[in-house]
Amino acid sequence: MAKIKDIYSKYFQKSRSFLYPALNIRRDSSIVPIQSYLAWDDKISSDQIICITDKKLILHYKLRSDQQFSRFEDQKLLNNVLFSDFIQLDSENGLYLFDFSEDYSDDWDYFLMGKYSQFSSKLKKQIANYFRKNKNSYVFMESFMHPEKYYGDYAEVLSVDPNDKHEMELRLKTVGELCEKPDFKKETLKMHCNSKTI
Repeated sequence: MAKIKDIYSKYFQKSRSFLYPALNIRRDSSIVPIQSYLAWDDKISSDQIICITDKKLILHYKLRSDQQFSRFEDQKLLNNVLFSDFIQLDSENGLYLFDFSEDYSDDWDYFLMGKYSQFSSKLKKQIANYFRKNKNSYVFMESFMHPEKYYGDYAEVLSVDPNDKHEMELRLKTVGELCEKPDFKKETLKMHCNSKTI
């Protein structure tokens, strides 16, 4: 088991790290979304609002007309078992929606609460497989999903005085999780839909 030697302090898009792996798209894919979101708030159109409670993972892609993207879109997006809908924002941007309300309903709820250690074994395995080839990211994700194995490491890093390590470890065990909850403002897309094809 790798050791945690530092704390990941910057905010990272939680939906991209914890939910995107459920789509079984390889991390080394050359085609990646611009970003992932839990909700979409188009304030101009009341019809174009997707709430966090809808349990839809939203992937924002730059649309392309080349064969590589078309093949990826067909195999990994449109025919994905979780695929729900496609919304074209304009000629260059599109949203692909994936429904987590059936197979991952409980996982979605745990995700919103920041209870990553409570994820199903299925989702934990998908996340681990997604990050496995990146040693640095993998150990952090493992610590978030299996905090009980890493309380000591985090306590050692967080304690200014080595004598405080035991007390810090007890505090961490009380909190339970080693990763903050999603920031819903950062996880909400705010982009107007200009497309007339919807």
